[in-house]
Amino acid sequence: MLTVRNLSYRYPESERPALSNVSFSVGRGEYVAILGANGSGKSTLVRCIAALSEVSTGTITLDAPESARIPCALVFQSPQDQFVSETVELDVAFGQENLGLPRSVMQQEVPLALDLFALKKFAQSPVGELSSGHMQNLALAGVYVLHPALFLLDESASMLSPGARKQFLSFLDERHAEGCTLIHITHDMDEARHAERALVLRDGCLVFDGRPDELFSMERSVLVSWGLASDPLPDLKPFVHNGSPLLEAEALTAGPLRALDLALFPGSITAVTGESGAGKSLLLSILASLHKAEGGFVRYADGCRPVLAVQESESGLFCEFVADEVAWGPSNIGITGSELRERVRTAMDQAGLPFEQFADRKTFSLSGGERRKTALAGILAMDSPVILLDEPSAALDTTSRAQLLGVLVRLRNEGKAVLFTTNREEECVIADRVIALPLPDSGSPVSSARPSTPLHRLPPAGKYLVSAACITASLLVQEWQFLAILALAQVPLSVCARQNVGKMIAAMLRALPWLIVLAGIQYLVFPAQGFPVAFVLRFVSLYIPLSLFVHIASPTEIMYGMEDLLRPLQVFRIPVRDISLVTALVFRFIPLLYTEAERIRMARTIRGAGTKKKAVLAGKIREMASLFVPLVLRTIIRADRLAEAITARYYGRRKNSRYLYWKTNFSAFILILAVVAGAALLVCASRYFRIV
Repeated sequence: MLTVRNLSYRYPESERPALSNVSFSVGRGEYVAILGANGSGKSTLVRCIAALSEVSTGTITLDAPESARIPCALVFQSPQDQFVSETVELDVAFGQENLGLPRSVMQQEVPLALDLFALKKFAQSPVGELSSGHMQNLALAGVYVLHPALFLLDESASMLSPGARKQFLSFLDERHAEGCTLIHITHDMDEARHAERALVLRDGCLVFDGRPDELFSMERSVLVSWGLASDPLPDLKPFVHNGSPLLEAEALTAGPLRALDLALFPGSITAVTGESGAGKSLLLSILASLHKAEGGFVRYADGCRPVLAVQESESGLFCEFVADEVAWGPSNIGITGSELRERVRTAMDQAGLPFEQFADRKTFSLSGGERRKTALAGILAMDSPVILLDEPSAALDTTSRAQLLGVLVRLRNEGKAVLFTTNREEECVIADRVIALPLPDSGSPVSSARPSTPLHRLPPAGKYLVSAACITASLLVQEWQFLAILALAQVPLSVCARQNVGKMIAAMLRALPWLIVLAGIQYLVFPAQGFPVAFVLRFVSLYIPLSLFVHIASPTEIMYGMEDLLRPLQVFRIPVRDISLVTALVFRFIPLLYTEAERIRMARTIRGAGTKKKAVLAGKIREMASLFVPLVLRTIIRADRLAEAITARYYGRRKNSRYLYWKTNFSAFILILAVVAGAALLVCASRYFRIV
């Protein structure tokens, strides 16, 4: 079914190839596991098979059966990189829309997939509000409904809890029993046992191709060199309370956390386990002072500033080169010169990134596991007495995972307090205390809570017409008196849509001083025109319908509506679908930028940003300016990965269909007509009448 011959691939500006002369074939219905150390080329290989990366040399041939809807589908290593639509249900349906499946088929299969992957109650939830485990399930569901001939899974179980991992492996076993062809990248030897064949990559070369039992029977030294086995952990000294706790939490309550007590003593390791959504990441965020608890309190010893390595490793990275990234935190707390260099070298070596090899590597050219090690090194370089690590071993190979646990033991023996979350029971062996968070309450459904108002129920094109009528009137009305009438007439629309008018007014008031200044400058330059009140009123009358449109129209509805309005242009071969998708992505991407900026700010706060005393205004200006370059870099990366996610979901390959459907009823028609007619009458009145 799949034939790979003499495949080589080199990333731009890379000194060595990521893949070198790789050859193998996979038969129809075969279950293959691909293993190897971090950076060995596993993800690059499946990206080439999925046609997301163009091979440098060699060939890839995929002969899919006619019964399959698509030849292959890839579940990305980082699940959040795979999402395109705004809610869980719509994201699962996105690929099916691109395949042009009938709506009746989609409405039958999407709910079944949501139920299969335990996402039914999250159907209307924004994808960004899911836990990491549920994100992984959503990525699987979006691929499952495409019915590919070949499933490509890139470490798809790396973020899953033990229960969820067991269900995931059962899912793969069931698909294999049904005759599906599977290629599963994994670092877990137990996961590889489910496959009937194993391939091992080392430094981009295929070094093993055989049965899993043959692989496991090889000499330990060979497996260690391939990243598939580890040396014994260092001895764990008996834990003895050494003085007062460095951090103490009492009756901590937030989200799923209920009245949690814990104390972190010098020279101790605490492991936190629990299913997805139990609050593991939330707990660490509260302990690091990044999130406020609803109840209880956290006390810190004098001079104790916890540092946190977050679960999404990339959200803690923002410098171009690895050594600069690791040095950023220590330099913020005043470490310079040879001491800084030695700290960076030691931290990188401890994290499994040899300084001489990785210091000058570009951060975002690293593999997923290498980025996670970089984030860890940046935290270790801070030399804090309290170290918090959120799923630090996820995406690490077996050797690197053992090295990490060894680092945690050494930190404990040095007198530091270490707390880490984990989905692997075997890692808890190094802990002095294990906190198992209970399963969260699953009784109440989670939703995006979008109101059901007459404006929300309008078809997408109708939402465009209502907003466009108000915006056009704002641009065409001349007299300030009529602009004031227009602004007042728009307020009932916002109230009808249950928009938070108070927040909208507050947002306008924040911009109002700048508008008044601009109006004043205009008055000084053109005094004959008088003070331009119309300038301010025009801004208000434009802001209201724009904010209303964003409130009532989701990105998917924005795409549908634009496509409906531009459909006649298809006669002239204008790519209406592409224009509509780009328009929708612009609206979805804006909040993503705010999220990225907030993640960068949080990462800098964790690593000592703001500890230096600065002049208030100058310090704020420098801080804002310093965010610009990493935010632009992250924006480009996010845009590139979003484009890959769209491509991987077969966008543009066939005539598309729609999962959602609106029927324009009489009341919707009257509402649209009333708004459009009212806006037109006001424009005409402003042209022919004057209010004294």
